[in-house]
Amino acid sequence: MVIGETRQLIQLGWATYILSVLNMIDFLNLGLFIVFYFYRFFFVTLVSLLNFRPPPDTYSEFRYMSELTYQSQNLTAFNCVLTYMKMFKYLQFSTRLSQLTHTLTEASEDLVGFLFMFLLVFMAYAFSFHMAFGMDVESFRDFTNSFFTLFLIILGDFNFEELRLANDLLGPVLFISYVVIVYLILFNMFLSIIGEAYVRVKEKTSSFEDPFMCNISLGLYARKQRRLRRIERELYGDDEEHVVTAKDIRAIEADLREILGDAEVCLCRGIEGVGSRQC
Repeated sequence: MVIGETRQLIQLGWATYILSVLNMIDFLNLGLFIVFYFYRFFFVTLVSLLNFRPPPDTYSEFRYMSELTYQSQNLTAFNCVLTYMKMFKYLQFSTRLSQLTHTLTEASEDLVGFLFMFLLVFMAYAFSFHMAFGMDVESFRDFTNSFFTLFLIILGDFNFEELRLANDLLGPVLFISYVVIVYLILFNMFLSIIGEAYVRVKEKTSSFEDPFMCNISLGLYARKQRRLRRIERELYGDDEEHVVTAKDIRAIEADLREILGDAEVCLCRGIEGVGSRQC
């Protein structure tokens, strides 16, 4: 994968390569993998130098190794997200499977302006909630906690009674205005931008035939034909003049259903011997 990505970088050049977000995700993913391998080699080397049975009067420092392990886990966890996100780069061959990336690309200009407005309003309320409830409510004790608490309010995780008891005047006013502006207005604007972009993408791609899905359909059809030929050989041997028709298959299916149905009736009646047509 490193060689393939390097070839693509050489063919496109840096200027064209970095313009694609998917290319940058792939490049960052491979770079983090390489960093992780060197990081792991360094970690194993340090572990081999440690003395796990020091003398009683000697202090051994293991905190540094634990911090390295913790950072290694963080690096791996973040890289897992990139590993799956870069799959969208290889789904560009299919117009159906690449609708997500095409929708985000179509809505990118509108999303930039929307994100600016959203952050402006969100930061204003984050500072406001921190100044109003920072001394009374622990979740608003600083700007960072206030920012994440307001984000949780959007998801429905809030304690209105705690805000009202902390400040009976600004509590209801700030909370209701925040819900109306951010959740009812800005959130619906975001959904509208994505929805309109998706409609435009569907209109553009509806007239194009998906080669990826066509190849899958052809593969399934070829598999079905191979299974029919195998049934033909099993039923009629090497007699190539006789061709299995749909009528033959339906007749075999009806016989099997009839035999299995008779067997179930006989088992329900507790009869051990099942004849061909009588129980």
